[in-house]
Amino acid sequence: MSFILKKKIYFKIRKNKFPFTINSFEIDILKNLNWLEIAGFGETNKNIILNNFLKTKFIAGGIGLDRIYYILKKVNNIKNIYD
Repeated sequence: MSFILKKKIYFKIRKNKFPFTINSFEIDILKNLNWLEIAGFGETNKNIILNNFLKTKFIAGGIGLDRIYYILKKVNNIKNIYD
């Protein structure tokens, strides 16, 4: 992402919990001295696998495209994207 913004990006990866995953993590980037979550991922919960007749584990995740837009377009408040 630093090649898109043409500046240094500070980020951190932290452990978190999501309803459908175990061993979950989030990626946050530093924006205006605040941390902004931009992605989350984790190993799919065993119950999800069994309830959907799957035979293997997989990684589930997502990227907050609205948050990347928020940074690129210098939006003051992320809520303004949806108004």
